[in-house]
Amino acid sequence: MALTYPQAVRIMANASPGRVFVALRDLLAEQAWQARLWIADYRQTALRSLDDVDGEHEHIQVSDSWQGRVFASGRAQAPAGEDGHIIGLPVSHRGNRLGVLQVSSEHSLTDADLADLAEVAGALGHEITLAAELSDRYEQARRARPLTVAAEMQWALLPATAHTEDRYAIAGLLEPAYSIAGDAFDWVCEPDHLMVAVCDGNNRGVPAAMATTLAMTALRNGRRAGVPLAEQASLADQALFAHYSGSSFVAALLMRLDLATGRLSVVDAGSPQLLRVRGGQIRLIELDAQLPLGMFEETLYREQVVDLSAGDRLVVVSDGVHAAPAGAPFGDAALAAALSSSRLLSAQETVRHIVAALREHHHGAELDDDAVVMCLDWNGTAE
Repeated sequence: MALTYPQAVRIMANASPGRVFVALRDLLAEQAWQARLWIADYRQTALRSLDDVDGEHEHIQVSDSWQGRVFASGRAQAPAGEDGHIIGLPVSHRGNRLGVLQVSSEHSLTDADLADLAEVAGALGHEITLAAELSDRYEQARRARPLTVAAEMQWALLPATAHTEDRYAIAGLLEPAYSIAGDAFDWVCEPDHLMVAVCDGNNRGVPAAMATTLAMTALRNGRRAGVPLAEQASLADQALFAHYSGSSFVAALLMRLDLATGRLSVVDAGSPQLLRVRGGQIRLIELDAQLPLGMFEETLYREQVVDLSAGDRLVVVSDGVHAAPAGAPFGDAALAAALSSSRLLSAQETVRHIVAALREHHHGAELDDDAVVMCLDWNGTAE
């Protein structure tokens, strides 16, 4: 019996969380297809096999493997010169790329086979996203090395690293991925608006992660209570000051995008910078500088509106990016060069490209300061 999409979905949905891919792999084997799943690591520079040998996950680099080209492009591809016996398919969920499903066969894969496998790879992304809430197997596969406790806190705080809809695409990335401590991002995607927060906590290690976690939780609390953007900032400011009395604070940039009108409201509470790429031109958006969250008691914040047009790209970077030293600060010219060279890339590839340029700016050394990069592509209203 030929593979069917409902059959694959049913098999994965009924499998235990840690065996979702195993169930699919066994089903594909019935078609005489061999399957392998590559999971992107936290840094999104390597793909790691879900099948571990003696606790070690085989890994390949995104930059120099054909499977990496599948991951970076988000499109099904085969190795160069391959005669149709092997294919790599992107595994993603709502635009968040998780890895690559590699399928091979002794017989050539037909167009119908490839269409079925593409649907199955999409279903696999959905099932892994759900299963990862109940099993550590997928998180363990992502780890090229152990995370610090602070990094564990920060990554657990985040939403997905990317999300795509018809009207927009959004993506974010943290560096140093395995020891990040104070920087984070958050977003919530509602039918009529998109809400975004980028935070940069002072201090280092666990204290920075704890302050950022408190700030992000307070922002979510205000957001879910339905209060305006500026009031969300004030609530987070009060929560931080009540706990730290000003000794620890969090710089933040808050945004609310109205999906019906394209109106973008912004609250600037600290150091994250907002840049706009429009028609190939890069502009730093000048915002009303306001105090970081938690620095003083009962600070009042105000919103401002930023001009936004269909086709605009917004990029938010923390001071670990725009003020990064190593000779001239990264924000002087290197950031503009990275933005320019990534203008045709997707939002998720853009944040990967900027972070890679930042690491190159540091000559591959571990960053001294946490860095967050977030990209929002606005495609325009439904009309």
